Amino acid sequence: MRGPFKNGTLGNLVTQSQGHWEKRNLIRNQRYEVVKPFLDSDGDEHPVGEEWCFIGSMFSKFDDEITICVRVMSGEEWKFSLIWKQNKQTDVIEHWREYLKPRTGSDNRAVNR
Repeated sequence: MRGPFKNGTLGNLVTQSQGHWEKRNLIRNQRYEVVKPFLDSDGDEHPVGEEWCFIGSMFSKFDDEITICVRVMSGEEWKFSLIWKQNKQTDVIEHWREYLKPRTGSDNRAVNR
């Protein structure tokens, strides 16, 4: 994961960019928990139990890359990328619901990182 960024930084970047993949898979300001571990494009592991609040995503059609922006418990914002190419993170992108589950609760800023 890349960051940390100050609270509000990444939210401003993704305000206008809600793409097709995001609309079908994640809800902004929803807290999620990793239920199946995965590696992002930087090789950082997202282990079972990791939690964060989804801010938004951006897609680069030139790189076939989805950048996921999240907020952690401290209020810091982080981002990580998934590459939509064979032998990269295609399975995570196409089967997102196998890797994450929505969390309920009053605090949607949480993360264990």
